[in-house]
Amino acid sequence: MHLQMPGQYPPPTLQSLISSLKVDFDYLKLPEETAFDYYGDFPKDSTTSYLRNFESELSTHLSLPDCVFMPSGVMAQSIMLMINARGEESSFCCHQTSHLLIHEKESYEHLLKLEPEIIDTQKPITYSDVLEKLNGPNSSKIKTVVLEHPHRELGGSLTSFTDLKKIQEICKQKNVKFHLDGARIWEASGAYNGEKSLKDITGCFDSCYVSFYKGLGGITGAALLGSHEFCEEARIWLRRFGGNLFCLSPYAVSCWAGFRRNVTECEGVGFVEKAEKMKRVVGLLKGDEEISSVLSFRTETVEICFCQGIIQGTRSECEKAEKAVFEETGVHVFSRLRGEFGEEKMYFEWNMGEVNGRIEDQVFLENWKLFARELKEK
Repeated sequence: MHLQMPGQYPPPTLQSLISSLKVDFDYLKLPEETAFDYYGDFPKDSTTSYLRNFESELSTHLSLPDCVFMPSGVMAQSIMLMINARGEESSFCCHQTSHLLIHEKESYEHLLKLEPEIIDTQKPITYSDVLEKLNGPNSSKIKTVVLEHPHRELGGSLTSFTDLKKIQEICKQKNVKFHLDGARIWEASGAYNGEKSLKDITGCFDSCYVSFYKGLGGITGAALLGSHEFCEEARIWLRRFGGNLFCLSPYAVSCWAGFRRNVTECEGVGFVEKAEKMKRVVGLLKGDEEISSVLSFRTETVEICFCQGIIQGTRSECEKAEKAVFEETGVHVFSRLRGEFGEEKMYFEWNMGEVNGRIEDQVFLENWKLFARELKEK
């Protein structure tokens, strides 16, 4: 892929960049003369900057006042924690499986000098969990409650909407910020049986982080949303963190295209439809005696288009059986095993996406039946 890079004058137009990324320029409905962003286009507004226009579209869709595009989610959530800490000796409250704890090399400690108050449970966070922490011995130090929705490490589980509203109220009473780790928030479009919109969910929070490569197909990128004052401060911290890049166009353009294609205009199979298909297919697999003897699921019910499957077998046995199925049918029943789940059990993550969302339900059933037979022969 060849890109004309900024610094060559006159600068290339955004149209030429989008063309090089194989994204339809007309699809994004941007003026031809729109050029690259420079250092986030902070002095500009949504009428003169495509990047600020993108941020405005996001904040409107998620019903939060303002938005800042950022290179990564780790940076976005670190900035959020720094703003809420206000330079004080403080802590944040989160689930024991939070990305902040298990995937970021303790950046909260080494970079931010913060301590976590950990909710120790294998279930989604509830109002009672938060209330206990906010009334606990270290409650005066807690400045932020971070809630992942859906919970990735819990197989796509959701905190109930009733609990979200109650946590929102107790956080307001305690003057604690309530933040949404929405790395997979797009998948939650099909949550609560479709009865709650994304705006209903994000409206429970003071701030929100979203990702664009998970589920939307962006190159990479994230956004941090909140009040105007919060986002203005986030722009300052973005510079301090080294995230205010000279030009964000390659990332932002692909993220915007993915957002429109999969969320606002939904050209293919939407997230609600993907969730319905996932529920239907998982129901078929669980109802088959042969398959269910080797395959189970992390959660009793599947609520969105993402789940975790658990296979009764060693890594070697599972991989050999999967390879045998692929060689016979050309179908992969899973992409990769993530790790062990107890003695001689492996688990994998399963997303119902644009491609497999178009596969007939019966194909899933037939190939998993074949996998079950292959596994039992190993």
